Amino acid sequence: MSLIDSICLDVRRMSRLLFVHIAKAGGTSLRKLLKNIESTSCFDCLHNGRLIRFESGVCVARENFDPISFELYDIAVLIMRNPLMRLESCYRYFLQGGLNFGGKSVYQADHDVQIYLQKKAPTLSDCVRYLPDIATRIPHFQPASHWLDVLPNPLADLVFTGRQESFDQDLKRLARLLDLDPELFQAKHLNASTIKGNRSTSLDPLSRRLAEQFYAEDFRRFGYQLSPLSPPQLVQYWDHSNPPPELLQRMDHWRCCHPQWSYHRFDRLSAADFIGHQYGLPLQEAFLDIRLPAMQADVFRIAFLQAQAGVWVDAATICRQPLDAWLNRRQLLVLLRRSHQKSGKVSTGVMAAAEPGHPLLKRAWQRISAALLARLGDRVYRDFGPGLLRDLLEQDVALQQGLEMLWEPDFTDQFGIDSSSTFLRDDFHWSKRQQKESLYLSGG
Repeated sequence: MSLIDSICLDVRRMSRLLFVHIAKAGGTSLRKLLKNIESTSCFDCLHNGRLIRFESGVCVARENFDPISFELYDIAVLIMRNPLMRLESCYRYFLQGGLNFGGKSVYQADHDVQIYLQKKAPTLSDCVRYLPDIATRIPHFQPASHWLDVLPNPLADLVFTGRQESFDQDLKRLARLLDLDPELFQAKHLNASTIKGNRSTSLDPLSRRLAEQFYAEDFRRFGYQLSPLSPPQLVQYWDHSNPPPELLQRMDHWRCCHPQWSYHRFDRLSAADFIGHQYGLPLQEAFLDIRLPAMQADVFRIAFLQAQAGVWVDAATICRQPLDAWLNRRQLLVLLRRSHQKSGKVSTGVMAAAEPGHPLLKRAWQRISAALLARLGDRVYRDFGPGLLRDLLEQDVALQQGLEMLWEPDFTDQFGIDSSSTFLRDDFHWSKRQQKESLYLSGG
């Protein structure tokens, strides 16, 4: 007897079947198929934390799943789907009314969910932006791993995992495993989100990466491919084209430690050219009107990372390990908190953006560009630097999307933070100059 024959013989003797129903992965179709076939019509189904029992295709019990009373099943069946496709399908399903779509009955719960989504997330990108809140309100949006991690392991003597992308072929494999005729074991596809005229809308790169973070464990566990990283680039700034020798040595060390990265060292003129090309001549002229180099650096770091993915490192910072060894480049936004800073405060000495246009940087640039054009502001830290980011994060929790805060004491082996004041006369430091000079050469 072959191994396959032996497995099929064992399966034929099985009596307890569990179907783990992951939302928007073909589960409704498979559940209906199991109900309609006599030999599989008695089974249990786990769906969004609920245990549903079927006997002869009829639901006889529906209760909260209790892991304490769990007994090992003979076989468990799981169908998975690309997390982003599942997200989009789930979003469109509920936005169309869920069970109310095209039906004669009215399901109040799905109607309430539809109204909620219409207000909270009128677009798929909005849905991604508020995904943690939406998944709490609508459990179908939760990652598959969210449900699997609370289940006993193992679930069954034999676990069958299929994919929605190869649904029909996997059903035939399951049929053979259950000793059923594969030609009769064919599900009717019931996905309302793929109806004619409801075309798929691709996520923008920032939203896609944010969704990938939310479903990161599903991507890892089930082998789905993440979107490729942006080409790595490292950015530094000094107002003059010839930095002081010791400072230049530190900046060159960053460049030498990252031979596979695009390295850019900007000065006042090249940074102004970048801003002019990216944002227009009025802002280029406003940047050239900035008096203090520290303010130039604060403005330019936001302008650059809002427009392009990359990593910013202050000129005086010491490189001890290459970024590839410790920085998660898939993290949408990385900021730093210094050892002396209390919760809520941030430092911009090291910053990383996986994609342009992060909501925090976008909002910060809106504030900064408006102030520059009007020649407003009298405090560099508060109006253009880390203080602005701190205030924005306090005002709107949604701006913390995809944000990771590095705690400086945890990274002393990777980099060392130093101040540009080390290379300047004490009375020349920006914090003292702003007290007696305008922030703008034109006087503001």
